Amino acid sequence: LTLGKSHKKKKRVGDRGTDDDISGGIEALQHVEAGFLLKRFDSESDFSKFYETVMEKPSLCAFESHRSKDFVSVDHANRDDDLLEVDDTFEVEFDDENQKDKEEKAVGINGVYLSMNQPEKSWKPKSPSITHAFSTPGDEGLYILLFQLCPRQGEIPFGLEIRSSFELDLVLKNYDSFGNASYLTAGEMPLPGMYLYFSISYALCFVLWATNIRNIRQGKEPIWVSKDAGPSSRPVVHAIHHLMTILLGLKTVTVFFEAARYHYIRMNGHAEFWSAIYFTMSFIKGTFMFT
Repeated sequence: LTLGKSHKKKKRVGDRGTDDDISGGIEALQHVEAGFLLKRFDSESDFSKFYETVMEKPSLCAFESHRSKDFVSVDHANRDDDLLEVDDTFEVEFDDENQKDKEEKAVGINGVYLSMNQPEKSWKPKSPSITHAFSTPGDEGLYILLFQLCPRQGEIPFGLEIRSSFELDLVLKNYDSFGNASYLTAGEMPLPGMYLYFSISYALCFVLWATNIRNIRQGKEPIWVSKDAGPSSRPVVHAIHHLMTILLGLKTVTVFFEAARYHYIRMNGHAEFWSAIYFTMSFIKGTFMFT
């Protein structure tokens, strides 16, 4: 089983294999059906229960509701999955608008399915793809990507070993309030701006704190003093105050790098360089026992 969150997704799958592998795969399809399913679950614990149930009873098929629509032919003379040419592109296509509406409304229940049961079109060197836009509030939730080999006759014959291998490219995108594509989840989309705001706030505090300490050391009037200090007493800078200056500086740059990390993840889907810097600064900050 392979896992992903989204509100919009695209995946591209290409099975690896030679002509002999394809011939063996066609023979294997007499016993099993293969497919990917992007299925919604209420929570991770709900998925764990589902996973344990399938592991205990392998005859259960995750994409059972799609099997009746997925015509599979193991006959070499039949090179098409059905009589509709529009299905040959492996895009999400429907016969009519009414059927399309029904399928889109059922995505939150039945999931998004990609069949891998046509070797001549979905196995290497072919690369089938499927897209779906989650446009209704009812589709929102936790989605898990599943790959399963479902037995045709309840269970795989004894002594028969079936293996599968594939290359998967899964792209998950959301769109912000301005219509810009974002690789962050819906809950993470505000994080770049939020961390940038906090980094600026910490930088302001750092400047004020460092200026106040400098004024005290130079005998100038401090920016602020304790209310308990008498008129004749002057504040004194101790070593702990310098340590707090370092900690505040580390906190400022760490939060800034975290803002940059989420920004580049939003733009590109990954941010290895900024992630390395962020985790390095977090480690250094942690050595000071400061969160």
